[in-house]
Amino acid sequence: MDTVERPKSDPVDKSLDTSAGANQHRRRILLADDSLDNLFLFGTYLKRLAVEVDEARNGSVALSKFLAGDYDLILMDVHMPVMDGLTAIREMRGAEARKKIRPTPIVALTASVFGEEIATCIAAGADMYVAKPIKRAALLEVVARLLKRDSVITPPR
Repeated sequence: MDTVERPKSDPVDKSLDTSAGANQHRRRILLADDSLDNLFLFGTYLKRLAVEVDEARNGSVALSKFLAGDYDLILMDVHMPVMDGLTAIREMRGAEARKKIRPTPIVALTASVFGEEIATCIAAGADMYVAKPIKRAALLEVVARLLKRDSVITPPR
């Protein structure tokens, strides 16, 4: 199980930095959170990266967008109305298994740092979790790590 500690520095993978090159491949991230404040804050954190951010305000909308789209990474709040994030993650993993496609990296976003809820996130199919309140450096570190692992990042020129 991967966990993310809040780093002391502010690492940013230069291959994801939009200031490094204007013609980089834009990666797609689905950001699901019911809080407008969090959507704004996380979107602001991700602005300098070569990514396109698509937002969902609940798990049901996130699942619909996932099924209709092609995302490189999903950032999923665990506690949302209509459909919670854990149910959405399970449904996404089920769809990937039925289609026999490579799993999309999913990061669970949760205010709980208790082992039981973290284990539940991983059991639902999340690759990692990040505890709220989320610091900019922690979010950028996770995004860089998972997108780099996907090995489709265009290096800066």
